[in-house]
Amino acid sequence: MLSLLSAFCLQANLPPIQIVEGMSIARVTEGGRNPAPKDAVVAEFITNPAWRPETSKLAWKVAKTSAEGWFEGLGGGYLASKVSSPEARVLVLEATGHGMVYINGEPRAGDPYGYGYLKQPFRAKAGENILLFSGGRGRVTAKLSEPRADQQFDTSDLTLPDILSTDKGALFGAVVLLNNTDRPIMDLEISAELGGKVAEIAVPIIGPLTSRKVRFDFPVIPKGGAVQLKLMRGREVIDSATVNVTAREPNQHYKRTFISGIDGSVQYFGVSPALKPSKSNALVLSLHGASVEGIGQAQAYAPKDWATVVAATNRRPYGFDWEDWGRLDALEVLGLAERHFPHDPKRVFVTGHSMGGHGTWHVATMYPDRFGAMAPSAGWISFWSYGGGWEPRDPNAVERVMRASMNPSDTLGRIANLKELGVYILHGDADDNVPVGQARTGRSSLRAWHRDLRYHEQPGAGHWWGNECVDWPGIFDMFKTRIRDLDPNSIEFVTQNPAISGRSGWATIEQALSPDKPSSINLQRASPVWTRVTITGSTENVSTLTLLVPPHATIKLDGQRLGPSSLTAGYSGSSLSLQRRKDGWHGVRPEVIRGQKNAVRGGPLKQAFQNRMVFVYGSKGTTEESAWAYAKARFDAESFYYRGNGSVDVVSDSAAASMQLGSRNVILYGNSDTNTMWGKLLGNSPIQVSRRGVTVGTKEVEGAHLGAMFLRPSGKGNQLIGVVAGTDLVGSRVLDRLPVFVSGVAYPDWTVVNPSILSEGTKGILAAGFFGNDWSVRGLEAWR
Repeated sequence: MLSLLSAFCLQANLPPIQIVEGMSIARVTEGGRNPAPKDAVVAEFITNPAWRPETSKLAWKVAKTSAEGWFEGLGGGYLASKVSSPEARVLVLEATGHGMVYINGEPRAGDPYGYGYLKQPFRAKAGENILLFSGGRGRVTAKLSEPRADQQFDTSDLTLPDILSTDKGALFGAVVLLNNTDRPIMDLEISAELGGKVAEIAVPIIGPLTSRKVRFDFPVIPKGGAVQLKLMRGREVIDSATVNVTAREPNQHYKRTFISGIDGSVQYFGVSPALKPSKSNALVLSLHGASVEGIGQAQAYAPKDWATVVAATNRRPYGFDWEDWGRLDALEVLGLAERHFPHDPKRVFVTGHSMGGHGTWHVATMYPDRFGAMAPSAGWISFWSYGGGWEPRDPNAVERVMRASMNPSDTLGRIANLKELGVYILHGDADDNVPVGQARTGRSSLRAWHRDLRYHEQPGAGHWWGNECVDWPGIFDMFKTRIRDLDPNSIEFVTQNPAISGRSGWATIEQALSPDKPSSINLQRASPVWTRVTITGSTENVSTLTLLVPPHATIKLDGQRLGPSSLTAGYSGSSLSLQRRKDGWHGVRPEVIRGQKNAVRGGPLKQAFQNRMVFVYGSKGTTEESAWAYAKARFDAESFYYRGNGSVDVVSDSAAASMQLGSRNVILYGNSDTNTMWGKLLGNSPIQVSRRGVTVGTKEVEGAHLGAMFLRPSGKGNQLIGVVAGTDLVGSRVLDRLPVFVSGVAYPDWTVVNPSILSEGTKGILAAGFFGNDWSVRGLEAWR
């Protein structure tokens, strides 16, 4: 059957070669928003280094492209193509439509949304090379070319600001660089010239045979124009490119860039500026729908005298459904806007359309004290009401733990947080994309008790009915009149994870008693004078609570009157920390809370992938182990770039040892035998992974080919260490495809799997759990 696998023989110095033949198989995966996606091809592939489709037990067939150059009908399947090269050399793959691709067994990010800008260098072996494409949404095209330089610009995916006539000095954008060599590069800089002026900036490290989106600075000139970029090594010009920057007036729609605290990347947001800037104005955060850019969302709003509208990006047009890193992007943009644009802090609002309507529900219910009102348009409520959320039938103990990690995606579970917000729900009654039933569900969940609920169904309107369905007069009429209480005397608040959303006003839920249930507070403050504040109220599933109150406040919590002697230890200035013990509530030293799980540092696993994280791959294992560690770190960095416009430092363990990491999060790839940073960062961890096996506290996980993912605290700040580790190559490769960066999927604090996860789903999850509030393994756990 070897002849059935298409072989392209690439000669040197040829133009791009389109891949037009191969072998394909459909419907062999079972994915969706599932933490344990089944995959019959990968189940075979990871255990057999010599795997070829012609030796597979599955039924592959010959595949050819259509006249338009697409492989069709690959939904839930794969395409395999063989490329023959006369010598070992670097080639660049440009593919579109695929979920990911294995190139000679190494995973690389895919382009499921068809953006068309992924360019991935790889070293082709002399002779046969196998490219195994995941079918993505069912339609794939791919071509191969030679790089034009060792390092080169790619301007097909730019992040750029607009130049305003009021700007001075320099601005910054981001451009993709390809490293087409087998060594990491860290000795380059980018020179940018505009209007005879030059700005320069050093390029961060870029790993071998990959790409990275990097910052460049450029001078400001009022009319904008063509910025000439040069990639320099000393005085040598390695490559050059031209990018165009647009000039705008401050009263026009425009883009602003900023440096994200998530990963240090360059992001942007769109602005519809207030025509009459004033400290009494409103500030509106707008969240776009799927496939929409932030600037397009901003341009849908007519400029207003009394309000500035800022449109965050969700990191990409599809991004993260405004959850996870999309939610963090919305909060970053809101914080920047609050500092930059004059407005009344009592007049801050959130709205959005379609996916952004879901984002409005999600963000407003999670952070109700940030907004005076919320207004979803054509929005869906949650993954379980619309987007295919994972809900195991008759769940076992392991599945219950896995499902609990997804609780923060359950919008309706905290809808009570909207009590003090104005709510305007807008939907077309003929919407064939997001059914109007989503709006009606939201209304029915609120109308029995909400004091300011407004609702409108537009007769005969579909999903998008022009700018009016975002710039709706009824929404902005509500925004004109609504204000929020910046210092309320009553707080009712629910959270499913304090580390994701723990604060509301002067109260912060630091810890839950049980991580699988919501935590809530209902507190009232009586304050005839500041020094005689009285706090009364109740809590549910709350272990630790911080209140902003003056010393000597009177506290009555859950029916218990707390005397001064029980509170003294918990005071730090105007902050009081309380912890529930067997005999009731007591003051607890703030430094104790800082060392435990709290509202700024906790799980689950995704929490480690922020705080300017660094991906550190082990280089001290065997050749094969070290190659996997780098390939997986590169795959995750490429995936985060693709899904989240990200830019992550990917470094070896030896390089990381000399870095000043500060309080940055670190993701380790490799186990204690293969990654030398393990002992420094995880020597005291109750979970250990080595070639000998996986231990969790005093328990040892039995079996071969084990993979583990978990996170741990480190240092005195907010640093987290994430781990992606296997006991051997098979156990490591099981982790390659677990969808960590897919919204609606979550993993608890720790998870241990084996290869049967690929064929039997959650039966391949051997153990999973949440650490206790003291970060011990005495938390919520489940074992197969």
